Amino acid sequence: VLVYNGGTEQRGPHAVLGGHTFMARRTAEAIARRLGNALVAPVLPFSPAGSHLNPQWPGSVDLPPQLYAQVNAAVVASMVTNGFRNIILMGDHGGGQEELEKLARTLTPNTPRKALMFTSAARSTRRPARTSTPG
Repeated sequence: VLVYNGGTEQRGPHAVLGGHTFMARRTAEAIARRLGNALVAPVLPFSPAGSHLNPQWPGSVDLPPQLYAQVNAAVVASMVTNGFRNIILMGDHGGGQEELEKLARTLTPNTPRKALMFTSAARSTRRPARTSTPG
């Protein structure tokens, strides 16, 4: 199952709010189609965006990094309980990538399943972080 995170940040009066969430939804669907055997969890619309909070450009919604990690941990725990064996964490918004990577590394040793985190290629030139349980 793909657990994809979007984001809601200001874009100015000429653009729609939630652009990262719209992009994440389309990207997740395309990835699932290409894989052929993947499902997509509902896209999470909020992420760490504190640097975008500005009353002159209203519209951003900020989840503190710790809360963002906790929400994603709860989603992953639910997916594990639901029987999913492979859980892919992804984020369209630049904020939260580090938290997703840490979460994947933390959860994997504690579950009999795999948790993977892939960083958006548009956001980073680093290789995706991969973690999995032994065996």
